[in-house]
Amino acid sequence: MRDKRHTYLLGLGGAAAIAAAATWGLSPYLPDAASLTRPSAHSPVINADPAAYQRDPNGIADVVAVVQPAVVSITVEQEAKPVSFGGTFGDNDPFSDFFRQFMGRDGMEQVPRGRATALGSGFLINDNGDILTNNHVIEHGRRFTVEFSDKTIAEAKLVGSDPQTDLALIHVDKKPDVTPLTLADSDKLRIGDSVIAIGNPYGVGQTVTTGIISARGRSLGTSSYVDYIQTDAPINQGNSGGPLLDYAGHVVGVNSAIYSPNGGSVGIGFAVPSNTVNQVVRQLRAEGKVTRAYLGVAIQDVTPAIAAAAGLAKAEGAIVTTVSDNGPSAGKLKTGDIVTHFGTTPIHEGRDLSLAASSAKVGQVADIGIMRQGNKMDVKVKLGKLESAKTEAGHKSGPGTGNATPRLGLTVAPLSSMRDRIGVPADINGVVVVAVDEDGPADRAGIQTGDIIERVGDQNVATGTELVSALSKSRQNTALLLVNRQGSTSFLTVELADG
Repeated sequence: MRDKRHTYLLGLGGAAAIAAAATWGLSPYLPDAASLTRPSAHSPVINADPAAYQRDPNGIADVVAVVQPAVVSITVEQEAKPVSFGGTFGDNDPFSDFFRQFMGRDGMEQVPRGRATALGSGFLINDNGDILTNNHVIEHGRRFTVEFSDKTIAEAKLVGSDPQTDLALIHVDKKPDVTPLTLADSDKLRIGDSVIAIGNPYGVGQTVTTGIISARGRSLGTSSYVDYIQTDAPINQGNSGGPLLDYAGHVVGVNSAIYSPNGGSVGIGFAVPSNTVNQVVRQLRAEGKVTRAYLGVAIQDVTPAIAAAAGLAKAEGAIVTTVSDNGPSAGKLKTGDIVTHFGTTPIHEGRDLSLAASSAKVGQVADIGIMRQGNKMDVKVKLGKLESAKTEAGHKSGPGTGNATPRLGLTVAPLSSMRDRIGVPADINGVVVVAVDEDGPADRAGIQTGDIIERVGDQNVATGTELVSALSKSRQNTALLLVNRQGSTSFLTVELADG
């Protein structure tokens, strides 16, 4: 049976679910009266004297009393139309079955009369009235209402948002005299550190829970720009945008999503780290959006098989699969280069490079350490602006004829003879796989009919003869192939047959 566990966004629903349930005569997701037990008149009382209860010196009540007034509930009014919050890629998100909001696959809970409401949390970050929350809480909103813990209610306006990190900034002119929350240095967090989560789960009212840091550097597969903090502090729908705090009352993260088999908390929650928040907020406040730097390359992780084929001792780094023709790295980086450092930051996997590049400044000249054909090199690249990125790279081609390739267990044809028929752009060159031997080397490596092999190692191939020649030069029993599948390129390693 298929595993039904999912990652859910934490906002949206809450009040809407309750409102809709009341309107349609349904039971909202709340305990029934029978499950809410109260002490009877005969219940034993251990000690009725309040003075007998001593404050726990290791408790968090004093911290909560200070920070709680700065945490708010946010109600978002939207037009009632189906909206999918499956991820950052819209309705066709490849992660839609993995990453969706609490109220179900078809979007948020509907409310009659053409309106829908969504519920989330947020917190005050300065005395000017700026409030931080999640992008998925306010997305598509037409009106935002904020309620503070003292019941002060204020209309808010959107300052800016960043879908890539799921953060948003709203502003209120009216607010109580409360102390804003401050951001901690999330890089100093350790696994096992105690944390506090505050929010408005299921619309029941402001709620405090505690837990620990369970892990750091988590990826949800939805963004290359966030290394999520994982916590076991119970967080649920409506906690979205609320703070995750250390025991000093400083914000270490913004609660954003949970991993769950049923939509409820099972102790696996995710928060955007405060250091990411700090970078994003500065730009949102100044420009209303986030501008990121980029290298102009497509990359993938270096797997153990790729490392072996490239002669590396460890499977670390980010291997370049394409270089944008007119991008910042054109003429500097090459397909097949393995990036090991970005400035002083070591690159262990592809996401490290994405994070490092996007955190740098547009126009900055970056020192990039690479391995090229077994040699260590340093190159300098002036970073461009992400909005102007182009993802496709061009290659040179040559004439030739196709043939069978026994060492790979496949048959290829020159792309030049099939380009128009299969609709491949003119700037893509290589050989087309027209047949794959069942359970042969290529089949076991995942190569499919219709794939375009662009390179073997560091040698471009445009004919079957060139492919066979390139394979014969392999010094190992594996070959590193650059494969283009429906416009997306990646490196695959193939265990070669004897030949």
